Amino acid sequence: MPPSFTCVIKTNNNPEQKKAVKFLNGLSVNVSSGDLSRDLLSGAPLAALNHLLFRCEPEEKEISGGRRGPYGL
Repeated sequence: MPPSFTCVIKTNNNPEQKKAVKFLNGLSVNVSSGDLSRDLLSGAPLAALNHLLFRCEPEEKEISGGRRGPYGL
């Protein structure tokens, strides 16, 4: 691509994705502690952290009935 090339991509999210993004954008994060991950995930059980960090494509497809892959909003 030549220098200063610009590409604009438009996407459409389904209502579930829009709701999830709106929720994430509305999170109030305490940055004074210096540890965002601890603040955001406080109280989450280890099984939930395992799900968030290490779920592979086939596992996510199985648990969602084939509707989404990992990290889908």
